[in-house]
Amino acid sequence: MSKYIEYKDKLNYIAADIIRNTPEDIQDIVKRNIAISLFGRDGEPIYVEMNDYEKHFYILFYGLHEIIESYEQLKDFEIFIKVFPYKRYNISKARYLRFIIGSYLNEMYILRERLLAYVKKIEKEYRNTRIYSNVQRVTNPIYDRVINSLSKICEVRNTHVHVNRYYDDLINRVIGFEIVVQDDNTNIFYPKYNSEYKKIRSKWKKTIGENNRAVDELLDFVFAELMDVVFKINSELNQPSEFQ
Repeated sequence: MSKYIEYKDKLNYIAADIIRNTPEDIQDIVKRNIAISLFGRDGEPIYVEMNDYEKHFYILFYGLHEIIESYEQLKDFEIFIKVFPYKRYNISKARYLRFIIGSYLNEMYILRERLLAYVKKIEKEYRNTRIYSNVQRVTNPIYDRVINSLSKICEVRNTHVHVNRYYDDLINRVIGFEIVVQDDNTNIFYPKYNSEYKKIRSKWKKTIGENNRAVDELLDFVFAELMDVVFKINSELNQPSEFQ
């Protein structure tokens, strides 16, 4: 089992345990709040007073689920780039491809920021404890690994997508061919257009797959390191109040 999955399972188990031990009149409110916060159900969360343990858990649990959301989205792009579902809607295949690439790079940037923010939140939870220096010895290498692992990918996003759409010489060439060809396979430029389109899609199918496998390794590293900070040997939470 990967450390990322192990970490996620431990927090999910604690979440279920907290709900089980919540008075019945509060359980429905807690479940409703989770549905609104995690699954986008309509409505405003109802405030429920939490003890220090529950507040600490809340920070760990909801921060993790933001990371899970980005990670799952990145995996979805491996499917999105393999298919073109809009033939009957007169949408350009090349523009759709550019949209997929740009959206993927943007989601990678979001994942990086969420990982860094999560580690920062955990570090902050232990700031006023006697183990803070030990926590920093764990978190500092995580910051470095996250930034170094994702920097090249996010640099591409920042220099292209952030200012405007993601531009790539190959994509622009394909879009130029597409304007001339207009999806007419009898056009003399169609073979070249089709070849270039397949070339760039193949390139990014491979790139997205390789990037996502690198993210798998990164998440395993991050959560293996955080495991000893967040959990006791018996999988209970290391509450900051225990180390005052």
